[in-house]
Amino acid sequence: MLLSGPPEAFSCVAGTMLQEGFRTSAPIRKACEASIMANARAVEGDLAAALAEAGMSVDQAPSLSRHIQTVIQGAFILAKSQEPCSAAGMASEALAHLRRYFEMLLAVNAQGKPCSDE
Repeated sequence: MLLSGPPEAFSCVAGTMLQEGFRTSAPIRKACEASIMANARAVEGDLAAALAEAGMSVDQAPSLSRHIQTVIQGAFILAKSQEPCSAAGMASEALAHLRRYFEMLLAVNAQGKPCSDE
């Protein structure tokens, strides 16, 4: 499970390094960016397929993949602000909202057409 153990066990090393060294070391910043953006790019194809299946433009896939990374990194930061016994719950809550966001964004009715307000 992604969110098991104390916050340091599920935090992103690249995100933590980036927070600490982005102004003092360009090589560290670039390496961290490469790591985080590689994770984002890894889901672009799946997002594009889901968007296409929902009848939406696949042009949003790159920015949506970055949004996923934004929420994950933010969840890790908020988790670190909590007492250890509450940390995973804080991060899990953020990821649950992200899931609901995508469920609403990609909602498809029984006929396979995107849902609308009709």
